[in-house]
Amino acid sequence: MNESNVKCEIIKDVLPLFIDGVVSLETKSMVENHLLNCEKCKQEYEEMSKEVVIPPNTDNSMLKQFKENSRKKKIKFALAASLITAMVFMSVYWFVFNFERVIPYSNSLFSIETDNNNQIYLQYSGNNYYGTHEAYSIPIDINGASKNVSFIYFTQTLAESPSSKLLGKSKETETIYKFSESDQIDAIYYVDFDTDLTNLVDDRETIVERADLLWER
Repeated sequence: MNESNVKCEIIKDVLPLFIDGVVSLETKSMVENHLLNCEKCKQEYEEMSKEVVIPPNTDNSMLKQFKENSRKKKIKFALAASLITAMVFMSVYWFVFNFERVIPYSNSLFSIETDNNNQIYLQYSGNNYYGTHEAYSIPIDINGASKNVSFIYFTQTLAESPSSKLLGKSKETETIYKFSESDQIDAIYYVDFDTDLTNLVDDRETIVERADLLWER
């Protein structure tokens, strides 16, 4: 079904409300413009606008049927409008609260600490975040030497960003992230990644080139 047919069907559904004068100014303007360019819908409008004349002493079933059809079309239009509104709201809600964006690296946000047992910790000091993503201890050739490297990055959604007021005033938080397999890690880089680093050797070295070094042994 092409776009013009879809629009004609929408116009036909709205016509009863348009004739009764209960549509918004925007919808009224849309229908009027369409009727100027669509002869088929214009004929439909003229037919629906004709006054229903009931012959004397005849059954009024025709009038009842007309009113019933008009009522059903109004209900159909209201349900369709409600469904579209709900779908738009759900899409916006998902985007605002679930679509992750990488928090850019800054040495004022991220720092590395170690304890006496050589356990490595990453401290994050910044606005609320959504999640963390880490690739564990991956062997990579760096400057001719093989090193076990870990990649990590933090994410936030639009709702948690500093400019958003959806969750109230943005608050700074301090988070301590503990690295597993600390004794096997030679270097840690902050960078976003979306590939299977365990299989694609070339991608590992490419990622290192654009990553920020957080710590190395």
